[in-house]
Amino acid sequence: MVSLRAVNDLTISTAFEAAFENTRSPFRGTDIQVPVTVAFGDRDWILTRSAQLRDNLPADTRWVKRRGWGHVPMWVDPSGVSQLILKGTN
Repeated sequence: MVSLRAVNDLTISTAFEAAFENTRSPFRGTDIQVPVTVAFGDRDWILTRSAQLRDNLPADTRWVKRRGWGHVPMWVDPSGVSQLILKGTN
């Protein structure tokens, strides 16, 4: 039911196309001056391995992979996401 609602919300969103269009240009974050953690789940079928690029991130970026996480890990492991965020802020 929740996933159906999410898909329906996307179909009626007036800003979806504009937001999606802005995802086409590469992200540039090499000048970020705070700690960065990037997490990918092994079940993310939207941001696949080809999207998991380190070149445009700071050299000291912490990169983690989580078993069982998909594109929206808060749905399957809210506690794990919270722990990852808290660990990254210490």
